[in-house]
Amino acid sequence: MTQANQVKDRTQTTNRSASPTAAVSGADAAENSVESFRSDRRHVLDLDDFSPEEIEGVFQNADAMSEVLNRQIKKVPTLRGKTVITMFYEASTRTRVSFEQAGKILSADVINVSGGGTSTEKGESLYNTALT
Repeated sequence: MTQANQVKDRTQTTNRSASPTAAVSGADAAENSVESFRSDRRHVLDLDDFSPEEIEGVFQNADAMSEVLNRQIKKVPTLRGKTVITMFYEASTRTRVSFEQAGKILSADVINVSGGGTSTEKGESLYNTALT
């Protein structure tokens, strides 16, 4: 089973409708939970690069963030001082805005790059463009 299928199975079998406070009690606990799963990854380019444990950690962070999103101030300092660059080659306003909002909730500076005018149009690989 590929990791993408494992993710699909995980999302289908997990009950995400439970109260956010049932899994995480209080805003401080949510922030600590978000901080608890760390990865040395600098780029997310392919889901197959992730281990099942890393994917599970992403889901655990998502559960903790549901508590944060129910607070009056919807921010955590996880990415304070960091820059997140999103690259979208297809027109998708909802997806782009969702990723931008997620970065800002995590206190990151967010830069959006659209497909037009990028190095990939000049023949550079997506991987090399992302590393820039």
